[in-house]
Amino acid sequence: MQTTKFIPLSRVLAERTPADWAFIFGNDHDFLRYCTSLQNYIKVRNPKRVIVLVSDRAVFLACTLVAFQLGVQVVLPHFKTPGVLADICSADDLVLDDDIDLSLDQEACFFHPIINATLTLYTSGSTGQPKEIQKSIHQLQAEISVLHNLWGQNLSPKIWATVSHHHIYGLLFSLLWPVCAGYQIESQTVNFWEEIEDRVSVTDYIVSSPAHLSRLGAVESLLCARVFSSGSPLGFEAAETSAKVFGHLPYEILGSTETGGIAYRQQAQPNQYWQVFSGVDASVNVTGNLVLRSPYLPTEDAYESADRINLHAPGQFTLLGRSDKVVKIEGKRVDLLDLEKRLSDLIPIDQALTVVFDEGRSEIGVVAILSDLGRHQLNELGTEKFSRLLRNDLSIHFERVLLPRRWRFVDEFPRDSQGKRPTYLLKSLFEGVVRE
Repeated sequence: MQTTKFIPLSRVLAERTPADWAFIFGNDHDFLRYCTSLQNYIKVRNPKRVIVLVSDRAVFLACTLVAFQLGVQVVLPHFKTPGVLADICSADDLVLDDDIDLSLDQEACFFHPIINATLTLYTSGSTGQPKEIQKSIHQLQAEISVLHNLWGQNLSPKIWATVSHHHIYGLLFSLLWPVCAGYQIESQTVNFWEEIEDRVSVTDYIVSSPAHLSRLGAVESLLCARVFSSGSPLGFEAAETSAKVFGHLPYEILGSTETGGIAYRQQAQPNQYWQVFSGVDASVNVTGNLVLRSPYLPTEDAYESADRINLHAPGQFTLLGRSDKVVKIEGKRVDLLDLEKRLSDLIPIDQALTVVFDEGRSEIGVVAILSDLGRHQLNELGTEKFSRLLRNDLSIHFERVLLPRRWRFVDEFPRDSQGKRPTYLLKSLFEGVVRE
């Protein structure tokens, strides 16, 4: 039976009982004995940091909490591609992935409350380089408490997630908050709705994203207590369809790795206002950008976001878009400046510009001026094979969903009467171009 006791993140390893953990992750998972074995495994290797790539939520949590217990910094890469891991890993780091194989110790040891701990995440920076974001255990706990006060009612939900726990939204909603609240957790990420059609209860919570909620397909009914969505704003039609399938409008969460949660909404009408979370103060600067003060930020200083907004009643606003070149494709954030730089660094390409197409599914298009070698390869291979070669070169830095799907190779970029290269001119080059 579920324990209804809410335990702060810093104390869950010390205070949750074996019975609690058996309820949360299932009877076949001896969580505390596993943590004991893992503690010995990490101690022997004495790393400066642990890079956690584990897909199973129970094992991931064990890796994170045990590293916190030992005073070792935990790092969650933004992508798992070889190029990204090579960029952020050092000889003093220990990588923990799905290949970790431990024999359980005979008895679980005693764990102490965690006093101080730091989690490192990465996000797209304004310079095009991944930006390191530090989150203290106290910042994480502050956000968990707000989520529990809003949605931690005395149901007894099981948590299902179609999103990864390696990013801040999935980490908080599908793992850390449920563990503190004592909810059951499905350890594996759900890839297809058909996997859980006959398994979800009306008391359960589903942690999802627009990429999944806009692809419900033949699913007609998946009644549950709550659905959460984050990564990008959900289209109104997808919100309406979700309400029919799940029995409720999804709670959309607006936030970022840097800021944590900013606001939430249920989209009962098109372009519904966003409501800020408790403790978050939202204002707008002279350029129309969102300015935040939040307990989830590392300091009390104001944080200027690249989101442009219209501020309405106190704590309510509508989004107007971004003022930088960071975009979201299938809920995953990518800095187009970084992508353009990576493209221009490829030997076949001299210069590259990118555009985003939002035609049901968001896709990236590339307009590129080729080097002599690139022109030769294009003539030898043809457009389809050549663009596939470029996508393959990019795949060491970017996840597959972020790779460009439309390509145009030109001798020079189109310019308007002022010598600028506006998006509409770049997009006009793609008329009739077949997607990859």
